[in-house]
Amino acid sequence: MTATLLTANLGSLFEEPDTHFKVWTDMFVQHVKATNADVVVVHMQEIGGKEFKTHMHLVPEFVSYLLAREELQCFSRQRGFFDTLWQVPSTFTALGSLILIHERVKSAKLWSFEDSKFDVVEDKVPFSEATADQATGRLLPVIRKKKFAEGMYPTAWTRKGYIWMRWEIEGKIFNFVNVHLFHDESNITAMESPSVYTLARRTALQYVLDECCVPLSQEDQLFLFGDFNFRLDLLGVLSHLAQSSGGKRVKTNGEQMTQLVLAAKDKDARDVLVLEAKTFDFALASRFLDSNGAEFRTFDVEVDHFKGRLYEFPIQFAPSYPYSEEHGQARE
Repeated sequence: MTATLLTANLGSLFEEPDTHFKVWTDMFVQHVKATNADVVVVHMQEIGGKEFKTHMHLVPEFVSYLLAREELQCFSRQRGFFDTLWQVPSTFTALGSLILIHERVKSAKLWSFEDSKFDVVEDKVPFSEATADQATGRLLPVIRKKKFAEGMYPTAWTRKGYIWMRWEIEGKIFNFVNVHLFHDESNITAMESPSVYTLARRTALQYVLDECCVPLSQEDQLFLFGDFNFRLDLLGVLSHLAQSSGGKRVKTNGEQMTQLVLAAKDKDARDVLVLEAKTFDFALASRFLDSNGAEFRTFDVEVDHFKGRLYEFPIQFAPSYPYSEEHGQARE
C-alpha cells in the first residue's frame, strides 16, 4: 500500500477564491495523479483564511469543488473533519483533515474514540464539522481535537492545536495527527537561541506527543504533519551572514532594538540584510533556494530536540514558504 501525505496552510486561499481555488486544486490533482497513491491524507491549517469570520462559509464550497474533480472519483471512501466554529474561541483551531481511499484498497476502518473500536468505512462523507454539539463542545467520536492551552504562547492566545484520527487500512493501523504550532511574532525577539517561540513550539509538540503516543500499541504507526512553524535558528543565521557582510548597524527605541542592518562590503551596494520585527529583507534571497537551501540546513535544528522519539523524512525540496502572498509572486 502506498500513501501520499500532504499539508497545506490555506491562510490566503480564501481571499480570492475565484482564482485560488482552481490553482490550488489543479496542483493538488496533478500531484495525486503523479503519485498514484492508494491513500491520500491532507492536513489543512487556517481554513477560512485570516478573515475566517467572513470566509468560513467558503470551506465546504472549497471541499466540494476539490472533490468534484473527475480525477478523484476513484477514491471511493472519503472522510473530512473541519473545525469551522470560530464562534467558540476557547476550542477553535481552524484545522481540517481529509482522507481519500482508493477503490483498489480492500479494507478501511476508522477508530471510534468513544467506543474504542474500529468501524468499517464504505462511503464518502467528505465534510463533517469536528464539533458534534456546539452547546456542549462534544466532538465527533472518531477524532480527537484540542486547542493549545492559554499560556503556552508568550503573547496573545492563538488558534493553534491538533486533530488526530486513527485508521486501520489493509490490516495496518495508522495515526494521522494534523498539527499547527506557534509562529514567530517578532524577528527581533527571535534573536535568541533558543527563542521564546522555539520553546513554546517545543512545549506544544511535546504536549501533542504525550496526548497521542501514550495510548498507542506497538502495532500503531504515527504520522505527524502540518504547519510546525519551525524556523531556522535566527542567531546562527545572522552570525553566518555577518561573515560576508561589511559590518552591522543597529537602530533602537530606548533600550529596545527596532532594526538590525548587515551592510554590504561595497558601500554603494544594497544592504545584505535589513531585519525588523516583521521584516526580513535579504538581498540575496536566492541563496535560500540554491541546492534546496543546503547552505542553511545546519540552522534547522528545532526537530533535533525530539530525536529518538520522532523521525523526520529527508528534506529534498526547496523552502516552500512564499516571500509574498500575492498570487504569482511567491518568489519575488
